[in-house]
Amino acid sequence: MTGTPVSRPTGRFSLSDPLQTLTDEHIVAQIPPGSRVLDLGCGDGRLLEVLRDTHGASVQGIELDRASLVMERGGRPE
Repeated sequence: MTGTPVSRPTGRFSLSDPLQTLTDEHIVAQIPPGSRVLDLGCGDGRLLEVLRDTHGASVQGIELDRASLVMERGGRPE
């Protein structure tokens, strides 16, 4: 997973931050495949995307920081 391009819902591509990737790998290793996951403060939803796509997890994210939501929507407010 380290240094691999990550597809974002907005269609952009970026390289993962190595520290975030290591943290994600550690968290993912603790969650059994097929789990239901609620992420409070999910930011851009990157971790939830990994859990959904690689672990078959049912995911839900809640983010209260409007700036994170606007950034994830490609600069478009709700």
